[in-house]
This record gives sequence, C-alpha cells and structure tokens, in this order.
Amino acid sequence: MGVYNTLFGVGWTTGPIVAGFASDAFGSGSPYLTFFIIGSTFAAAIIIFRKGRKHF
Repeated sequence: MGVYNTLFGVGWTTGPIVAGFASDAFGSGSPYLTFFIIGSTFAAAIIIFRKGRKHF
C-alpha cells in the first residue's frame, strides 16, 4: 500500500507540471498522447511481467 500511495502522490504532483510544459511546448493535445503512451507502456510491462508468474 505504501508503494502505491507514494507513486500515486508523485503522479498527482508531477502530472500537471509535465502536462503544462508539454502543452506549452507541443500544443494542447500532446499531454494526452504522451500520457497514453506512458500508460500503455506500463500496462504492457505489467501484463508481460504477470504472465511469467505462477501465482497471484
């Protein structure tokens, strides 16, 4: 739970900052594309990692 809450807090803090910089630099749609790519990458990594484990 501690790791989850820590990562949630870090994302809650850095997400708007990164999105603001990306929006200023590349346009208003770029944060959505960037976070989609990051989220998809992490989701794929979790799926691949979980398939190799034999237990829940």
